[in-house]
Amino acid sequence: MKPVLAIRHHLPHELGVAAEVFDELGVPYRYLDAWAERDWPGLDDVSALIVLGGEMNADEVDRYPFLGRERTLLRQAVERDLPVMGICLGAQVLARALGADIRRSPVPELGFRPVSLTAAGLDDPLTAPFRPRPEVFQWHVDTFDLPDGAVLLGVGDDVPHQAFRIGRSAYAFQFHLEATKSGIAAWCKHWAADLREHWATTPEAVMHDVRERHAAQRSAARESFRALVELAREPVRRLSGTYHPAKGATTSSGTRPASTSERARSKTSRASRISLSDSVRGGVSSSTFERRPT
Repeated sequence: MKPVLAIRHHLPHELGVAAEVFDELGVPYRYLDAWAERDWPGLDDVSALIVLGGEMNADEVDRYPFLGRERTLLRQAVERDLPVMGICLGAQVLARALGADIRRSPVPELGFRPVSLTAAGLDDPLTAPFRPRPEVFQWHVDTFDLPDGAVLLGVGDDVPHQAFRIGRSAYAFQFHLEATKSGIAAWCKHWAADLREHWATTPEAVMHDVRERHAAQRSAARESFRALVELAREPVRRLSGTYHPAKGATTSSGTRPASTSERARSKTSRASRISLSDSVRGGVSSSTFERRPT
């Protein structure tokens, strides 16, 4: 299997829960530090893309030229039906690459916040493990509009767009499903002054909430990353030019035709879904590490 490519915008950002799953399943992966590396792998050399968070805005292309290159790579990956997962800033860059606007979030989010899955989200193998209304870790101040043709998978109380799918295998998550407790601790240490100055909280308070609520998210995230691996192992599904967005086709609960393999996987995922109804609570969004993590 070709490696999964994880794009980082700065440190400290890691694959976290995804790396745990990849190691257990024997899935190779590598990091691409976008700000530092000139030679980027071609899409023929990877099985999937994961784009992590960052403290910049997705439209700061003049200040961070690699964001423009990243947009092109993501657009090409979606056109080829290569599995893609954008997280926080990564979700915003994916949306922007596909023509959607990025704007200030109606409410800055930090900590564990509830997200409701749409009908499509309840039926999708990457979001179904979070059913029905999880509380997930957020850290962001920006949010994305939906690209044309996107299927909305998750909705927040304060920030409506929390997860979407575009085409058959490209996903955007505003929340940090990849975050581990140690990873969040590293963010809190790195952005401790920002937490006190702009969020009116402390690293200690954030980590107290993480210790209370992280376990349920981690369990669901593990299943989500397993489903991503299954997508990456099905090259027969990835045909060039399969993504053809239609103007005005954006939907909040639409479904897509399922292949035989997808129907089989859906049955498997339904049997192993994990309920988070009694767990998480807090609040941080991936693009806030922007003003810190994103």
